[in-house]
Amino acid sequence: REAALKLAERQLKEAKRAVPALFAESGDLFTFDTSDGKQFTIKYVGRNTTPPRKVEFCGTYEDNRFSPEIGWLIFHNAGGYTPIKVCNGGIRDMVGAWPIAQYSHYDEKEMKRDTLCIPPEMCGDLKVWKGYGYDSDY
Repeated sequence: REAALKLAERQLKEAKRAVPALFAESGDLFTFDTSDGKQFTIKYVGRNTTPPRKVEFCGTYEDNRFSPEIGWLIFHNAGGYTPIKVCNGGIRDMVGAWPIAQYSHYDEKEMKRDTLCIPPEMCGDLKVWKGYGYDSDY
């Protein structure tokens, strides 16, 4: 039993290093590297609590297009630049968060275009922001 507990503790530490966004607190900053070698920072907001609903895609409501699930992670732009809105080479390309309507946070009324709302399995490439001079090979 003690060996199993130690194994579980070690696996939890490994999970925190491998996918730190899963253990984030509101306001934590994360970086990601774009396909062209640039690095941008986004801020963790929290987890989605709004139930999924059908979303409009190209003027229609398709059966397989839904807003994010409860529990998905919500991120917002951290600085003046808006990498979440970038449609070519930004974070949406990096994690495959398309279409925008399916991977943006919604409040009770509307989609928040400057947000990114993704499932836990899409957070593996996000790294904890360590400040200026951060080594992306950490």
